[in-house]
Amino acid sequence: MADPTSTTPTPSASDSPSFFSTCHLTAAFLLLRLWMGMRLITSGIEKFGYTGKDPVFSLDKWFGADRAAHEGLGDGKMWQISTSMTDYTWMAKFPALVKLFMTGLPFAMLALGALILLGFLNRLAWWGAGLIWFSLAFGQMLLPDEQTILYLTMYMFICALALTLINFNRVRLTKF
Repeated sequence: MADPTSTTPTPSASDSPSFFSTCHLTAAFLLLRLWMGMRLITSGIEKFGYTGKDPVFSLDKWFGADRAAHEGLGDGKMWQISTSMTDYTWMAKFPALVKLFMTGLPFAMLALGALILLGFLNRLAWWGAGLIWFSLAFGQMLLPDEQTILYLTMYMFICALALTLINFNRVRLTKF
């Protein structure tokens, strides 16, 4: 027989998250979305070689006459990064892989940045963004550039935080 003096705790209204606490978490997630979406888009534009001096994106420099000189890697940072990767790391054995990665990177950054900003395919976009930052950090570990590794790791942790808080992503186009 149960002891009549003992009571079982019953959940109270204060145990469940309040409307205001979820609003704060939703706002925090929205800030993460805005920051990471814009960071990916601006980084992708930078990889194309746009410096703000040209009136439009310099896609002709990416695909046009400078293609032979830059191996199709634009006039931004991609040429210098790919040269460093193939000259100073064991990735020299895989130049085609480096070129493929460097060519697709700006497009992936732009696409994932747009998906994150729009709130479309949320989990997939955040995972993709985290993998981009991880791959860039891995490349910098081969060089090694400790300060850049630290920045890229911070971006990766922001993606991990966003994946942790993704249930508070209330302003979105798709739930997934």
